[in-house]
Amino acid sequence: MSTVELTPELLAFVTLRLRHAVSNGRYLTPELLSQSIEEYTERAEVPDATLPQASGQ
Repeated sequence: MSTVELTPELLAFVTLRLRHAVSNGRYLTPELLSQSIEEYTERAEVPDATLPQASGQ
């Protein structure tokens, strides 16, 4: 298992993904969390990728 630094941007992205999954009846699993982190990492590597911005809310 690898470790990932939880930046505010990563936390915001993963939170949105997991909320969406759970609201659609999916169980929160380690695989779903890992998939969300991998997707964030892939998008972060693309300069024009749209990532959610951390808000003060």
